[in-house]
Amino acid sequence: MTTPGTGMPQLTGRLHPLSWVLVLPKAFGEILSAAIPVILVPLFSDRSLERKLIIIGFVAAALGVLFLLIVAYYAVVKRNFRYELHDDELVIREGVFTKKVRHVPFTRIQAINARRGLLHRLFGLTELVLESASGGAPEARLQALDEETSAQLSALLRRKIGEAAATPAMATTSSAGSADAADHRTLLRLPVPELLLHGFVSNRGWFVLLLLFGYASQSTELLKRLPLPAGLEDALKDGVEQGSAIDPGLLIGALLLLFVAFSLVLRLLSMAYSVVTLHGFTLTRSGEMLRAQHGLLTRMQVAARIPQLQRLTLQQTWLHRLVDRCRIDVVSVGGELVGDPDGGKALRFDCLAPITTPEEAAVLLRGCVPGLDLDAVGWQPLHPVAGLRRWMLSASVVTPIAAALAALAWALWDAPQVALTWIVGAWLVALALAAWHARAWAASAAYGTASGLVVWRSGVLSKTTVLVFEERTQCTVVAASPRDRRDDTRSLRIDIQSSIFDWGMRIPYLARMDAEALNLRFWRP
Repeated sequence: MTTPGTGMPQLTGRLHPLSWVLVLPKAFGEILSAAIPVILVPLFSDRSLERKLIIIGFVAAALGVLFLLIVAYYAVVKRNFRYELHDDELVIREGVFTKKVRHVPFTRIQAINARRGLLHRLFGLTELVLESASGGAPEARLQALDEETSAQLSALLRRKIGEAAATPAMATTSSAGSADAADHRTLLRLPVPELLLHGFVSNRGWFVLLLLFGYASQSTELLKRLPLPAGLEDALKDGVEQGSAIDPGLLIGALLLLFVAFSLVLRLLSMAYSVVTLHGFTLTRSGEMLRAQHGLLTRMQVAARIPQLQRLTLQQTWLHRLVDRCRIDVVSVGGELVGDPDGGKALRFDCLAPITTPEEAAVLLRGCVPGLDLDAVGWQPLHPVAGLRRWMLSASVVTPIAAALAALAWALWDAPQVALTWIVGAWLVALALAAWHARAWAASAAYGTASGLVVWRSGVLSKTTVLVFEERTQCTVVAASPRDRRDDTRSLRIDIQSSIFDWGMRIPYLARMDAEALNLRFWRP
């Protein structure tokens, strides 16, 4: 018997000679983060201008030498990276002082994703990421290959994976490859207006704002050293005192106008973020392979096979419903990457359609689950106590908050009776709204089975429909709290094969008999 990886490799190769260029932004960022506080300290010190320039020049020279050393080290690391393609596995050899050899059997590789950042596209390079079913970090990452080598290696890997697969559905031999090519078709293509609409309804402006805040928080030394105008603090205090004398109605109107302007800025940031990250989004299908390409600056291609899909989620926020749109998220084998120890960007096929119409969504879902019709699902309601239980959960949160506000107002400000009346009134209104929401939620929540799926829908203003494949379930839990035992209800939790930090599906407030019958569907012979 031949030890894996010890025979003569069928194909060997190294990274592109320009692979070291890809580390320049990372090296420059590390040097810049270290340079800012080092340069600002002498710049705002009490030394003479000549001494400041000498110190800054010395620091800049030292940082320049350090930058060159970092780039040289990474160049050697990339040059020592080598891959070998054997009969049954891919072998990765890397390291300078510490040598590492990684064996990746073809049976572990589930998807071959491609990524082309701005530098990749500038120098004609491609990054290949080999994903497995285990989640976490990728099995292998070939960070810099020329386009011809990348295409050749991808085709050879897919053929090897097909030969190593045990089922005909996974086979991608030459005949199957030609059949897939003939079956190649575009399922969804998003133009720029749809991307702008996606940015408006998704409101990712907060994400952009948090990125800017995170960058500023890492530059606290810069903020401390900034020469602020004299008397700025006194001017702010005077502004607050003058604002307290403004008519309350005018002040509230100004605050509302400021809130609207801030919300508009967030929406504009979200729309810009959507265009940059999802530009040219195209979903294609070749046989059982789904591929999605998107990105303006960084071009990404992610792929997954339909039998690898574990969960599909159809989402409609109230803004989606207002513009007659929806979103389809998926969880494939291995789940979502939480982080990558190598510092690369995680690549997963996690979205079937960022935004689409309900009619197109139905067609896409039928493509993944033949014969699926959500309107024809025999929906089953929850236990009659679901609305009451939902309202009690909301009340258990609202009541302590109202009590704490009342106690705080009375203890700190000796609030008059009218303030306490307002707090009690707000508490009663919140309880009434919670009762309406709980009743509407219980009326719309339902579960059902169709085409080998368990389907769960919920929501009032925002609607969510979750679909989980019965045969791809890893485990189920029928949970009963003390209140569940009193009401004769149960909660069914379904886990799937992924690395997401939550259950694949949770169905609460089921009648005990319904929960047990539904649970048996997953474990029937």
